[in-house]
Amino acid sequence: MKPQAPKTRIRKGIENGPGSASQGRMFEMRQIQASLRVGSVCAILGTVMYVASGVLHGPLSGSRGPEIIFRHVLERPYWALIHLGSMLAILLWLVAFVALARSFGAFGEDYPAYSSLIGQLAVVSLMVGAAVSFLHFSIDGYVLTELADGWAAAPPAEREEVVRMGGFVHTLLRRPLFVVELLFLFGLPFALIGLAIALDREYPAWFGWAGFVVGAATFVTGTTWFVGLRVIPELVLFVALLPLEWMWTLALGVVMWRTSKLFGSETRWRSG
Repeated sequence: MKPQAPKTRIRKGIENGPGSASQGRMFEMRQIQASLRVGSVCAILGTVMYVASGVLHGPLSGSRGPEIIFRHVLERPYWALIHLGSMLAILLWLVAFVALARSFGAFGEDYPAYSSLIGQLAVVSLMVGAAVSFLHFSIDGYVLTELADGWAAAPPAEREEVVRMGGFVHTLLRRPLFVVELLFLFGLPFALIGLAIALDREYPAWFGWAGFVVGAATFVTGTTWFVGLRVIPELVLFVALLPLEWMWTLALGVVMWRTSKLFGSETRWRSG
């Protein structure tokens, strides 16, 4: 019987050599590329959904009394669905922000670490704003519908109590909740994500600074309103700042899709 040669054990370090590390790096880059493309679609779709929900919602002012609000709600049988669409739109924004934050500083240690940290802070801020917005839309979409239906069905003598409750709910929506949304949904997250884009080398710096300026201006507006100072009028907010922010978010989806191509280039990430 012929003696067998002793088996040679391959060390673990050799098994996990440069080739294995290269494959792991390639897999990571492909994941970032896929998440950027999903985030790109979410940024665009979320913005379209949010703007469409706002158009269907229509302008609503309580200055002429809760009865006007109730009639406004009753004229729109899809009132609750409008607010559900707004909540879904914000969730899509959150997906886009998470995907974007993941891509910051992915090409090597020489890239600024600040962009990754600031991107994560933007995601946290947006989560806070989303929670406040969900409370806002739940009250606006569900509670106002119940009050409007109750007001329409109540005898004239019993409508005064419903009107009083409607006035309180509208004040709650227009004052503290909406102002906090300005701070942590439309203000701070967009300022932070814009700053992170400006600091990261894979994205156009001018585009990041544009987002930072619009987000910071919205945050300043919310801050002044929160302390009772109407330095920036509502006209500037609704006609300039918020529309600019929505257009910037649409453009962000395009920028994310274009930048995702870099993460699919083996030559690019090998040199990073």
